[in-house]
Amino acid sequence: METYTSLATNNQGQSLGYSKTINTTSTDTIVALSEAKSFMGIDHSDDDTLIGRLINMSIDIAERYTGSMIKRRTMTLEYDQHASSILLPFPPHISVDAVRTKVLGVETALASDEFFLTGQDQKVLHLKFPVRYQGLEVDITTGFGATDVPDGIIIALLKIINSQFEDRSNVAGGTIVTKMPNDAKSILNNYRRRSI
Repeated sequence: METYTSLATNNQGQSLGYSKTINTTSTDTIVALSEAKSFMGIDHSDDDTLIGRLINMSIDIAERYTGSMIKRRTMTLEYDQHASSILLPFPPHISVDAVRTKVLGVETALASDEFFLTGQDQKVLHLKFPVRYQGLEVDITTGFGATDVPDGIIIALLKIINSQFEDRSNVAGGTIVTKMPNDAKSILNNYRRRSI
């Protein structure tokens, strides 16, 4: 379980603090080792461990850059302050699984007729009734998942992997220094989302 703190805004521009807890992350393969090695023209297994790490790193870089989730995840967003409409971060959203108010540590689930959603891949949560001075928790399922990742993102991931592999001067003491090649960045610009 991972927890992060960040800043979100609603579509009126009001600042909202939220924390993100990742509850589950799919173990589905996004880029297969064999696919990466084929792209890189490698036909031996000497560097398989390093390439596997580069695959994981490339996904992390792309997710942070685009504001989208590539791996399928379930997560809980917790808002201390919120408006009646909240642009949910980390698309593409598969589902909003639960919405709860929170007052002095007591959680109350909202019924389905107390909120509604708009948007396709990136959803906006609209609360039908005022819930001022209450915290809010939103459980979502998000991320492309292995079978739905756009080809452009896959190509960008392969370019990041290849670039990092070729530039071994940036791999020092077992630590990979993350740098994204410009051609991968150009591709990923087509997939950037509003997440704050």
